[in-house]
Amino acid sequence: MFLPIVLITLSALLHSVNAAGCRVYLNGNLTQTHAPLFLKQVDNHYHLLQPSGPFFEWRRAETIVAGCSPAKNTLTNTGTDLATISCIENQEFNLVGSSKRISVSDISCSSAVSGAIQPSNKLCANGAGHLYDVGFSIKGKEFIKLFQVCYNATKSSTIYSEHQILGKAISHAQINNNRPAFKLGGITSSVRLASVYTQRHQQERFTTLLGSSAQAAKYINSSSYLAKGHLTPDGDAVLDSWAGSTYFFINAAPEWQVVNGGNWLRVENAARKVASQLDDTVHVYSGVYDILRLPDKNGNPVSVSLGDDGTVEVPKWLWKVVVHQPSGKVCQQRKKQSN
Repeated sequence: MFLPIVLITLSALLHSVNAAGCRVYLNGNLTQTHAPLFLKQVDNHYHLLQPSGPFFEWRRAETIVAGCSPAKNTLTNTGTDLATISCIENQEFNLVGSSKRISVSDISCSSAVSGAIQPSNKLCANGAGHLYDVGFSIKGKEFIKLFQVCYNATKSSTIYSEHQILGKAISHAQINNNRPAFKLGGITSSVRLASVYTQRHQQERFTTLLGSSAQAAKYINSSSYLAKGHLTPDGDAVLDSWAGSTYFFINAAPEWQVVNGGNWLRVENAARKVASQLDDTVHVYSGVYDILRLPDKNGNPVSVSLGDDGTVEVPKWLWKVVVHQPSGKVCQQRKKQSN
């Protein structure tokens, strides 16, 4: 009886190895300088592949697409924007169309993958803004959406954003403390958005709004200023390239730095914790409400904006709603912008 049992056990083990396919860990296997996007093609549409917990996983011989964004960024292996690869085993793939066997860590873009913005004609917030997709642009292909923003271009003010947190993978996210500069991404504004977030400009702007430099100094000083507050935060992304794509001005609202690094950060961490505990994807809506009003030197309330023409409005409230669609569970948080 002993021999048949051993044979069955070995047979099961060999079957498991042969069926294992490929696993590419977010941390440890993607060691190339400029990792590509991993995409799934459905007809002529491309979608971002989502990791299964700490890794991407594919069956043996399953094909996927590696791509680079923006348009002039290409794969160093092929010189093209996109390439189809087929899983062999572990982290080894075949470059479709050739007999070349390649490690996933050798599949690289010519420069760092970066995001892009795709405007739409769809209205949002009862007509107060338009929807913009934020994601990745590959030459000649349909835009690949990562998240969405409702933005008022006339006022250069963001209203809300919508994105997902991948609960199975968020605790295994790639961590990169290098924060890129915020970008325009093709949007236009009547003011220089990078300039209005400087403390010097805010001191001048608050002096004008509140009627005196002394009154302005109560709010804008070395320890108090308005920062670029993410609506869709970089910390909710599981890949560096996804996190980098959150650094657009249309995904930011003026937020007191003490709130940005304090209570609001705790709200963001709580949303990630909910997704992780559910071990499932949650939909997250983050936005602003009302305009902050501060007393001028005579005690009269003044609506606060960073643009000299009244654009880049400073919100009174920040809010976040986390929705788990399968269970119908909803979590809500709002924080007042008091300094």
